[in-house]
Amino acid sequence: MDSPTPAGAPGSLVTIPNSPWRLAAAMGALFITTGVFLPFLPVYARSHGIGASGTALLLGMIPLATIACAQYLGYLADMFFTRTRLIIVSAVVCFAIAWLFPLVPPTTAWLAALTLLYTAMCAARMSMMNSIVLASHRGDERYGAIRIAGSVTFTVVIFAVGWLVDQPWARIEYVFPVLAFGELAIWLAAAGLRDLPPAERLANAPPRIGFREAQRRLLSHPVLRPFYVFTLATQLSAYAGHQMQVRLLQEMDESALVSTASLAIGAIAEIAIFAASAWIFRRFPLIRLMAVGAAALSLRWALVWLFPSAAVVLASNVLHMLTFGLAFLTGILFVNRMSPPELKSSGLTMFGMFFFSLPALVGSAVSVLVLRWVSIFDFYGLMSLAALAALATVPPLARAWDEYCRISMQVPRMEMLGRVA
Repeated sequence: MDSPTPAGAPGSLVTIPNSPWRLAAAMGALFITTGVFLPFLPVYARSHGIGASGTALLLGMIPLATIACAQYLGYLADMFFTRTRLIIVSAVVCFAIAWLFPLVPPTTAWLAALTLLYTAMCAARMSMMNSIVLASHRGDERYGAIRIAGSVTFTVVIFAVGWLVDQPWARIEYVFPVLAFGELAIWLAAAGLRDLPPAERLANAPPRIGFREAQRRLLSHPVLRPFYVFTLATQLSAYAGHQMQVRLLQEMDESALVSTASLAIGAIAEIAIFAASAWIFRRFPLIRLMAVGAAALSLRWALVWLFPSAAVVLASNVLHMLTFGLAFLTGILFVNRMSPPELKSSGLTMFGMFFFSLPALVGSAVSVLVLRWVSIFDFYGLMSLAALAALATVPPLARAWDEYCRISMQVPRMEMLGRVA
């Protein structure tokens, strides 16, 4: 396919001809930086004498910067610029910031400032990349397979960089050239993708709207609103449980190797669900799959609570394929289908806020408070109950979908790749 395929209906999206291999390369490049920055920033901070409170401050900057900046960047991608251009600008700036980390004094203030700036610049590029993939030919069908490149890259990078910094001749500062290499890879990969300016993405595009109006349309959408409630309710439990898993294994006197194996099992499990996603979505409704993910999350934490052993923790991480992989994929497809055509990037950045950033920010605070009163083991019992309670938000979501279809009749109940309900 040599040129964009125009959509038939007014306001519908134009299909962008991107090779799935180029899309997979760009997705993998994004996860090089994720595999370096998130796991090894705390290690770098601790190696320079920054304590637990300072490290917590640095990690808290990440969701704060994302919440503050992602929606605005998504709006710019929807209304003014090509998504590839914004991704390239982000990569160029973050490439420079990566080299600044080892040059500035390793104090909490300097690291917090650079973390805030770095995260602000890359806050929305994953959502923009998702938007490009889904707008490409057969994007919704191929998304899971393309996303595998990200999971594989993340797993390889985290093990490779972990091995590197453990060498007697290596220094922790070596992670930042790897981070800079990841930004260069994003730059080159994004430059090889095709995209369209906002005015050309839609057939008979509607007039441009302001930032506040764009956010209002998403938050007041009759189906997206209950979906965001469901997402936040489930991911608060998910994030809190994930965050405490290393501490749980430490309480069991397990080695760092067991913690690494725990991460690896989860990553391999999510790859399996990504590989099978097209088959799954052709056969099962999205809303029912969301309920399966929430129920699996409750079961996962209940197993850890009732049978507290390292073997059970490792075995329960197989459910990561449902509690993260399935939940993420269904959310991406659901939001992409339900967001207004002119607000696809904004809709996906808002999904990222409810799936990642808000749960990270609120879940951390909740975990600290709850663990003052209960043991780490009973904490997982509470998280299991919280995930079970989140299932109560599924029926309102299903009713909202049925009512939306009945009134608007704009979204077919059956689609090529999976049903919504």
